[in-house]
Amino acid sequence: MATLMLMHIVDEARRRDYEPICLETGTDEYFAPARRLYVRNGFIDCPPFAASI
Repeated sequence: MATLMLMHIVDEARRRDYEPICLETGTDEYFAPARRLYVRNGFIDCPPFAASI
């Protein structure tokens, strides 16, 4: 279900020409499942960016 929701969000962002598509989570261990989901779906791990966008 999570993958389907993520793909819906990504598809909608692309349809609206949003670039780049960035997702940010915390570094706490309870965010690990979300980070794994994102990596499995083509996102890459990077430093925090919210303040720079």
